[in-house]
Amino acid sequence: SVSDPKRAEKHFKFARLKAPSNDKITEGYVDFLTAQLRHREALEIINVLIEDSAGNFNARNKFFVKKGRLLKQMGQFEEAEAAFRKIIHSVPHEVSLWSDIASLKTFKTDDPDIAAIENSLALYDLDDRQISSAYFSLAKAHDDLQDFDQSFFYLEQGNRLRRAQFYYNVEDDLVTM
Repeated sequence: SVSDPKRAEKHFKFARLKAPSNDKITEGYVDFLTAQLRHREALEIINVLIEDSAGNFNARNKFFVKKGRLLKQMGQFEEAEAAFRKIIHSVPHEVSLWSDIASLKTFKTDDPDIAAIENSLALYDLDDRQISSAYFSLAKAHDDLQDFDQSFFYLEQGNRLRRAQFYYNVEDDLVTM
């Protein structure tokens, strides 16, 4: 949290003047504006970053993700979904983006997105984090379809993978109490 937003903004603006091509500073400023609920200003800067990164595929995709999440916060769900779809079509192995798309829509019977998520599990060499993300997207899809057994299956699988990513033992906490 920023205790003095006016001072923080002054520092961001100064840093951006000193290093105008430093995307990390600009991204930090976008995050600052977003935290200050100045979404329109943040969106304008993101759009410039997207234009300026036309030749840098990875940076451009990163900015589209940021744009999609900002649009989602702004309640512009169709535009947010379009931003996420733009990336998923150019980088289909980035299955974690399906979670962003799934959170913005209601799945219908025979929805092609369900098959696309399932196909991504079969086609790409994914790490456990990506696989769990796809499972959570499929859980949401099956929940929308009211196929609760299948939804629970995917939730269970996703949670199993996520749980395996970190170590926690309640006895360790009890010893330190």
